Amino acid sequence: MSPQHATQKERERADIARQVDEFLRQGGEIRVVQAPAGRHQPRHPVTWLGRDDFDLLAERGI
Repeated sequence: MSPQHATQKERERADIARQVDEFLRQGGEIRVVQAPAGRHQPRHPVTWLGRDDFDLLAERGI
């Protein structure tokens, strides 16, 4: 992984952390649920950064 790529990933992680912090400050709640191993479809659509699944996080290696 190039230093530029690592720096980009760090920026993306920091951006996500800021978004989560803001969400929690505004009264949002995060719940941890157990999911079976492997790829699965959530029963309810999940929106994260405008996407309806977890592919964005997977693409970014997060």
